[in-house]
Amino acid sequence: MRKMASKTFLAVMLLIVVFFISGCGSSNGGNVKKAAYEIIDDQGAMIQLEHKPERILTLAMGTDSIVLGILPEEKLIAINSLADDPVSSNIVDKANGITRKIKNPSAEEILSLKPDVVFIYNWGKAEMVDNLRELGIKVVVVKGPKSIADVKENVKLIAKTLGEEDKGNLMIAKKEEARFDIIDDILWR
Repeated sequence: MRKMASKTFLAVMLLIVVFFISGCGSSNGGNVKKAAYEIIDDQGAMIQLEHKPERILTLAMGTDSIVLGILPEEKLIAINSLADDPVSSNIVDKANGITRKIKNPSAEEILSLKPDVVFIYNWGKAEMVDNLRELGIKVVVVKGPKSIADVKENVKLIAKTLGEEDKGNLMIAKKEEARFDIIDDILWR
């Protein structure tokens, strides 16, 4: 009898241990979203994205231009206030299709736009990046370009964030081809 009680006790203990171990595992039910892909921005921050961003905000004309070279205007929820100025911008036609223009928006204004992702240069205000991330907004910091190589890196990072790497590579190839055409014209005159 004692042997049977001992076996029963061990079986019950084993069931309890199995119950607790299985209960402590990770659960993916309900509110937990699994990232579809991850990117690492210029500051080394890892940003997890559940899907391709649909509502995009950039805080500079350079990043506006890159996004508009990859995606249609309706994906940008706002654009730099100077983007439709022909003296300042090379994306006037596309910028005219975007009704909301912004200039130095606050974190609260950005939050009210409900972006899926925000692009900001690394020369921007660090506290703005921190504030937006604390508000739960996905922020991708890109390099403040000082060379053509920097611009290419930004195109690649932005395209990867948008889930459109092929379009980013095509954009780079077209720009390089255009640059070589200009050089050929100059050399052959």
